[in-house]
Amino acid sequence: MASLLEFETPENVQIAYRPAGLGTRYCAWLLDAIFAFLIALALFLITMVVSAAAGIVLKRIGKFEPANDESVREFMFYAIAVGSLFFGLGSLIYFSVCELFGRGQTYGKKICGVRVVKTDGFSLDAGSILVRNVFRIVDQLPPLWIVPVLSTRGQRFGDMVAGTVVVADASDTLGEMRTALLKRPAAESKFRFDGSMLARTLPVDIQAVERILERWRQIPGPQFLDLLNVICDPLARRMGVQPPDSADRQEFLQDFLSAVYRREARRLG
Repeated sequence: MASLLEFETPENVQIAYRPAGLGTRYCAWLLDAIFAFLIALALFLITMVVSAAAGIVLKRIGKFEPANDESVREFMFYAIAVGSLFFGLGSLIYFSVCELFGRGQTYGKKICGVRVVKTDGFSLDAGSILVRNVFRIVDQLPPLWIVPVLSTRGQRFGDMVAGTVVVADASDTLGEMRTALLKRPAAESKFRFDGSMLARTLPVDIQAVERILERWRQIPGPQFLDLLNVICDPLARRMGVQPPDSADRQEFLQDFLSAVYRREARRLG
């Protein structure tokens, strides 16, 4: 069994993750491969239809004379090349965009309850996401299939280069909290956070707040208050807002997460 991955947030809150099992990762990859194929196929077909229609229109309005049918064919070949490029890059685009805007989750990972995080506890950045997904081409070579099996954290070669690891996502309790906070109308929030404030936070900040609020009933009162004090002041300073009073700190974090979830829902459509 893989050991826990532990790191400390910028607010000195300890976070621990369990690396995802290889079977779960494979199921997530298989679902994502199907989604990526369908997206790439749709882009390819759309490109073909648009290019064919454009060729017909250009020919009818006289841009291409019958003697220049070779130009029409050349135009079609260019369009096919572009469509093929879409088809070939579909997987890279799908995985990179989903992990970037989904906080380390593609649709397949979300269904299977796993996500990508940095092994050093810092923000999952665009560079790391791009590197790990570019290396998918290398990781598909049969000799490298054994790498995740031998890795104590289940990392493939691309994860090792990018400094990332796929971990088990939050528990059902967090899922219920996420659903409840997402449904909370912004008008009911005591504390308001706009997009510029939220943009200053790191994914690890959000993860730390989630873990604290997820387990607040199991944490002894004095320890829970200490955690609120540890995280609220630095988080407020990072967003450029006034730190909340001691009595309002839990509500401050709940309103913060509610704003984060609503923002994510808007970005993901």
